[in-house]
Parts: sequence; C-alpha cells; structure tokens
Amino acid sequence: MTTLGSADDSATANGDVVLSYGQAVKRALAWKPDSEGLPSNGLTVRQAVEQYLDWYRVHRKAFDRIRYVFDAHIFPELGNLRIDALTTRRVRRWHQALAEK
Repeated sequence: MTTLGSADDSATANGDVVLSYGQAVKRALAWKPDSEGLPSNGLTVRQAVEQYLDWYRVHRKAFDRIRYVFDAHIFPELGNLRIDALTTRRVRRWHQALAEK
C-alpha cells in the first residue's frame, strides 16, 4: 500500500498533497509499481492472482480448493491477459462460456 495524497475532507484540494476524488482517481490510475513489484500496466491476471494466493495461503483456509478453481477455470482463459486489458465485457464472455460448460 502507498499513500497517494490526503482526502479533501478538511482541507481544499490542491492536486498535490490534498486530493479531490477525481484527482485521487487520476493519480491511482497513473500509479506505477515500486521495487516490491506492485501492480503495473504489465501485470497479468495470473501474476495478480499469484500475489493474492500468497496472501490467501497464510490468512485463509481451503487453499487447495481455491487454487484448484483458479487453475481449472481462470488461468486457462484469462491467466495471460494483462489486467489493464481485462474489461467487463471480457469477464462476462468468460463467465458465460464457463456457465455453458
């Protein structure tokens, strides 16, 4: 996690340290990864899910089951897709095809 700025709840937005909602959204969308390899425009669905699964293994139960779901249903179709190319339409098509199987 990183701080992009403060909310304009108690101070006037200046676009630098204090951000309006629109400024915060714009800054978040332009945010680039740091040395920790946090999300970037080049991140794939598989890479994002693997980061999530690292967390899931430590904090939740049924890791094997959730891993199976990703391996069987998500990775084959969406795994190599960059997350910045993942659209609502693409997810709906994938979901519909999965339901039809």
